[in-house]
Amino acid sequence: SKVASLTIIGNLVQFQRLWNTNGASGDAFGTVLSLSDEFCAVGAPYVHVGVNADQGAAFLFERNLGGANNWGLVTQLTASDGAANDAFGTSVCVDGNWLAVGAAQADISGPLGLGEKVDALRRCFR
Repeated sequence: SKVASLTIIGNLVQFQRLWNTNGASGDAFGTVLSLSDEFCAVGAPYVHVGVNADQGAAFLFERNLGGANNWGLVTQLTASDGAANDAFGTSVCVDGNWLAVGAAQADISGPLGLGEKVDALRRCFR
């Protein structure tokens, strides 16, 4: 799906749809969403990146980017070391100007190899 709906809790009024303009059927855009005062992160764990099927992506939107009360796309994030079937974007969390993105199926090197790999902890630039 190319659409994630953003709804204000309390008034329960949809005011904007967020789009992945380059999305494809099956990307799972909008499976997860995290919202702060100024940023909204949307996961799309089944986005194909180059030849890597289901590597996944996360999309960062900023409030008032492109006009008052508009949520404009800042960037699309992918893991620099991503591989097919990583499912980057399975989880997203925005906290102030920080963004964490999980890749639930990514291989983890090391002795344990357990749990969800947090692939990106990036500073959000304004």
